[in-house]
Amino acid sequence: MCAGDAMTAQDDPSTDSAPRLRISNRSVATGHWRLHFLVAPDGSVSAAAHRLAVGATVIGRQPTGEHTLPVEDASLSRSHLQVECKAGPDAVLVRDLQSKNGVYHSGLATMDARAGQGAVLRFGRCVAVLEYVRGELRPSNDGLHREVPGESAAAHALRADLRYAATTGHPVLIEGPTGSGKEFAAGAIHRLSGRKGALVRFNTSAIPDTLLESTLFGHERGAFTGARDAARGLIREADGGTLVFDEVGELPLALQPKLLRAVEEGCVRPIGGSRDVPVQIRVVACTNANLELLVELGRFRRDLAARLRGHHIRVPGLAERRPDLLALADAVLPLPANLPIGGVRHWRQVLEPEVAEALLVHPWTDGMRELRSVLVHLLRDAPLLSQEEPTFTLASLPPAMEAWALQLFGDADGKSRAKPEPGADAGDRLRPGRAALIGLVQANEGNIEAVARALGVHRRQVYRWLAMAGIDRVVLRELRAATEPSDR
Repeated sequence: MCAGDAMTAQDDPSTDSAPRLRISNRSVATGHWRLHFLVAPDGSVSAAAHRLAVGATVIGRQPTGEHTLPVEDASLSRSHLQVECKAGPDAVLVRDLQSKNGVYHSGLATMDARAGQGAVLRFGRCVAVLEYVRGELRPSNDGLHREVPGESAAAHALRADLRYAATTGHPVLIEGPTGSGKEFAAGAIHRLSGRKGALVRFNTSAIPDTLLESTLFGHERGAFTGARDAARGLIREADGGTLVFDEVGELPLALQPKLLRAVEEGCVRPIGGSRDVPVQIRVVACTNANLELLVELGRFRRDLAARLRGHHIRVPGLAERRPDLLALADAVLPLPANLPIGGVRHWRQVLEPEVAEALLVHPWTDGMRELRSVLVHLLRDAPLLSQEEPTFTLASLPPAMEAWALQLFGDADGKSRAKPEPGADAGDRLRPGRAALIGLVQANEGNIEAVARALGVHRRQVYRWLAMAGIDRVVLRELRAATEPSDR
């Protein structure tokens, strides 16, 4: 009998009310805060993680102080904001230093705010995420960034877990929320293990219960009605390789003893067979359910759960990996090469700051599947991008997410709850009606910057009003085409 690994308590510092483990003075001393820049005009700072010193760090174009982080961005003030960190995981203090364009915490303007793990900050046209890291992060060159992209501490820890699990032949249990990328983690274990056999996936929930046993263990010819030919079954197909169980928690109780025998003794007996067939497989089981809870409820065998937990790996959800979100977007759906703007390879290069901010704050309950769906929707507007307007705006988001973002960034009348952009007086103006907006767009030949100047607001406010009036990029293109002079 093989005992399962002891469960390890998880520390969740994302909220002040969450229980925390005692941490030694040494771990506090070696921990530090980082600021991940996900969107910024200066390519040298985009997608970079900057370590923040203990004390106050001033960020801006030409910041002054003991600790500074200069960022080349015309929308930033010289000293735009201050981030004050302590020597430990306590929340940091974020302060607006009377900047022109304001500081935003999770979409809302702020002058002073306490921000914790995963906090999303926007200042000028920069969007960044705060992260507390315990210890030092070591880079690697084993290609795991393909399956687990990103530079967050969670990504580094996950890659380390996968790297270690791949060196042994023990079963692996991978737990994580829906759409967190458990299948990519399983594939990484197989690739790094160097096993010569195939990687075979078995989705328990995708196969009718009546076919589960024969699909998994195989059958002999004539074993049941319709079995005209013998079938090897997926376990034997994975001989010498890796068998990945997707949603193993849904495996019927009647089949669990046979699976336990295959894992422990390395043999299977097909339906209708009279002898055991030896197999050498590596089992990786994935589930979005709490296997311990299923055991307590009597829906999963305790001995099988203990055997599968040779290594126990948890894949965090997207909401826990905010610094990696745009890197995950690049992996889930790479930008097409035929975009009408050149030199673009990453999603962070084609997102308006507010769009990136909305994506980062979004809860992503359906994980990467939901992220991919949103990216596919954004790409519908890809032909409308241009050198003059090279980014996706809030109007490019799916309708439900656009409405959610507008509620986050502006009130029901279209007035921004955030600090006004330069030259804006949105809080004292009534939003123009749809007909008036169309007239202004036509009068200015589709130039949104000119429309913004005519209204005395920032162009992002114009885009908000256009979105609320149902004037998307397709309508804008038609309006612009109508104002172009005829060749005849």
